[in-house]
Amino acid sequence: MNEPVKPAINEAKVIEKCESGGKATILIVDDEPNILKAIRFFLSDESNYIVVTAKSGNHAKKMIQEGLTPDVILTDIAMPDGTGLKLRDSIEQERPELISRIIFMTANEDGDLKEIIGKMVGKNRFLKKPFSVDQLIASIRYVLLELGFLK
Repeated sequence: MNEPVKPAINEAKVIEKCESGGKATILIVDDEPNILKAIRFFLSDESNYIVVTAKSGNHAKKMIQEGLTPDVILTDIAMPDGTGLKLRDSIEQERPELISRIIFMTANEDGDLKEIIGKMVGKNRFLKKPFSVDQLIASIRYVLLELGFLK
């Protein structure tokens, strides 16, 4: 039995949100409360964002399964309760239209990990901690431009 095909990106919804001056929803996933607070603070100056936080990959997965459709997902890679890579795998299986919205972040210096992530998402989808506010905003805007949210 064939399962229904899930739509790639709900372009009409993205365009409607953009044209109506709607706010982009940014999901931040990190097990470090101070990182979540700092990024929320940095993004608070950007009036076009609604910031939602999750303390783990499993927490974010549950939020997405319950209907959250973030415009951008900014996730740490190394977390004890559901890694960013496992979150990505789950999204790929359950909500593939969200894959292009993921930005990974990590403080890990492992060259093999960088190569794997680089192949998966490209240079514009990876932030090395610590990163500047300008790097954060540029990465988020890049994803929003791809979605047609920004013009």
